[in-house]
Amino acid sequence: MSFAKNRRKSKRGYQELVKQESPLIIAIGSTRPPKVAAVKEAFEKIRQQFLPTTPVEYLPCEVSTDINHMPLTMEELMQGAYNRVQNLIHMFKQDNPAPDFYVGLEGGFFSIEFLQSKKYFLQGWVYVCDGEKGYFAASGAMQVPEIIVNEVVAKQQELGEIIDRYGTEEDVRSKEGAFGVFSRGLITRKVSFEFAVTAAFMPFFNQSLYAQ
Repeated sequence: MSFAKNRRKSKRGYQELVKQESPLIIAIGSTRPPKVAAVKEAFEKIRQQFLPTTPVEYLPCEVSTDINHMPLTMEELMQGAYNRVQNLIHMFKQDNPAPDFYVGLEGGFFSIEFLQSKKYFLQGWVYVCDGEKGYFAASGAMQVPEIIVNEVVAKQQELGEIIDRYGTEEDVRSKEGAFGVFSRGLITRKVSFEFAVTAAFMPFFNQSLYAQ
C-alpha cells in the first residue's frame, strides 16, 4: 500500500477501522517516555470505546520541531507539534503500509498581558494527522513561577536544565516534567498531555460533526 493510497483510505472514518484486521499504526513524534505514555494511554481509552477488537502498534520516533528550543507563544507550540507530524510523514513516506495516524506533541510557554503585567503559562499542544487532515488540541495551562520565567525568558536558559535544579531527580523532562515540579507531583507531564492527545484524536471519531 502506497502512502497516497493510505491517505485515501483515511477518509473512510473509524467505522472502517473497526473492520481492519491488521494493527492500526500510530507514529509518535517523540521518544520521551511521558509523551509516548500519554499517547498510548489516551488512545487505549479511545480504542476500548470505538475499536475494541483492533490491535494497535506504536512507533515512537525522534524528529525535529524546526522551531526555537523553547516555544514562548501558542503559535510556536502549535507550529512545533505540526512540524513534528510533517517530519514523521516525510520519514514514513516510503513505508508500506504507512501509519494510520501521526502524533506531534510540543510543550512550552505562552504569555498573557493581564492586570498590567505579563503572565507566563506552561502548556502542551498536540497535533494528530491521518496523512491528509489533522486536528489540534491543548492541555490545561499552569502559571509559571516568576523565578523560572526570569531564567527561561530573560536569561534564555534551557527549561529542562532549570527544572532539574528544582526537581527531586535528574532528567525531569523524561519523567514528571515541569508540570510535576510546579504541582508537586499532582499533575505530571504525561497526565497533562493525555487530555490533549484525546481531544486531538476525537474529531476523527466524530466525523458526522467535524466533516461538515
